[in-house]
Amino acid sequence: MVSSEAFSKSMADGFDHITERLAFRLELQADEGGFEFISWQGVENDKKRVWQADPHTSLWQCFVISVLGLLPM
Repeated sequence: MVSSEAFSKSMADGFDHITERLAFRLELQADEGGFEFISWQGVENDKKRVWQADPHTSLWQCFVISVLGLLPM
């Protein structure tokens, strides 16, 4: 347990800075027709970027994920 407020804030700020660069923020969006989709927002090469499909995923990986989604599990 951390009892220093300044140290706790410093650690939280550091965590936020690291996760901003390494993780994606998912957002549910809707197009003009009301169709909802997920967008991935992240940082790549120090620039903010938005992906409409799984980032860093090949076409083959997307295909496998879609097929696995059809299986009754």
